[in-house]
Amino acid sequence: MVLLPDLADNCSVREARMKLTVLGIKNVTVESIDGELDWVYGLKVNGKNAAAYDRIPSESKVTLVVGNGSFSDDEEETVGIMADESVVTGVDDDYGVEVTAEPEGNRHQ
Repeated sequence: MVLLPDLADNCSVREARMKLTVLGIKNVTVESIDGELDWVYGLKVNGKNAAAYDRIPSESKVTLVVGNGSFSDDEEETVGIMADESVVTGVDDDYGVEVTAEPEGNRHQ
């Protein structure tokens, strides 16, 4: 049994594969979804959703749910709070990057 590392929303597909290989997990596949290219959005173990720190057999089939670089129109209009508490206000269509603004109390001097 191995402990799954915290991969979802925390690393690229390349880094995730490396971490799983170090743990002895050899059966790793990738499932693509709309999102940032090569960013890991989730994990599945033997076809079921898994979370960080779940204990799994090293022989398990692990699927990395990874962004394919495409965004739907709905995602470009999303406004939400990110982990660092900055606010995503949209996507700059010219460059394809998220535009963010920090709340008043979080600005660094």
